[in-house]
Amino acid sequence: MNYRHIKKYLCLALAGVMIIGTAVRETALTADAQEIQSRDLLETDNTLKDPVITMHNLTLQAGDTAYLTDNPSGKDMDFYTGGSTMSDAYIEYNFIDVVQVSSILMIGWWPKDQGIREMSVTYWEAGEWKSALVRTELPWKTVSGNGSSAESPHGELLSVQLPKAVETTKLRIHIHSTYYAWGKMNMRLIAPQGKVVRNIRGLYDEIEKAKSYLDGVLLGGNPGEFPQEAADALSQ
Repeated sequence: MNYRHIKKYLCLALAGVMIIGTAVRETALTADAQEIQSRDLLETDNTLKDPVITMHNLTLQAGDTAYLTDNPSGKDMDFYTGGSTMSDAYIEYNFIDVVQVSSILMIGWWPKDQGIREMSVTYWEAGEWKSALVRTELPWKTVSGNGSSAESPHGELLSVQLPKAVETTKLRIHIHSTYYAWGKMNMRLIAPQGKVVRNIRGLYDEIEKAKSYLDGVLLGGNPGEFPQEAADALSQ
């Protein structure tokens, strides 16, 4: 088999991978997709890593949004806009992967002076936001003080369980009110807990690799050349 034939077969194989990958991606991301039948649970219950995090009607004054889900040193996150009532304030987590969320793990430092007081949770499903947890007052045990312990030296550890685990790619934690003794909201962890159900992020990575491969492939309609139409479809 000469080089031209080998290149032709490689191009055909790549085209097949692209077609399958596109079909899988569209199935996973379609709003009205059917319930996933076969699940490969890739992780045990823990913090869902590396989401894309955005905030609405909240301004981070100190710290980093990365601390919301990964803060082993207990660094402060100070938020502007807090108080007894808050208007449409929420933190949105975009996991990209399909995940199953069962709880929210939180750490509050002096939680009854500057922590979240009331929150609710919504998740994205079938093209709309649905309720995962109704407005709830958090049961902080610390009456006064910072709430630290041997188990959690950076503040009081609180796990907020959802009534039912939800599958989604996006989650919002709505903050309805906070304790506001010092004119700010402070938290040291607000981390959705659960499992990766379907690894869409990995599929995107493979598609990016395929795009990079195309940069070095001869495009055209001749034998042994990668079809221009397929390359255009991959780039969309």
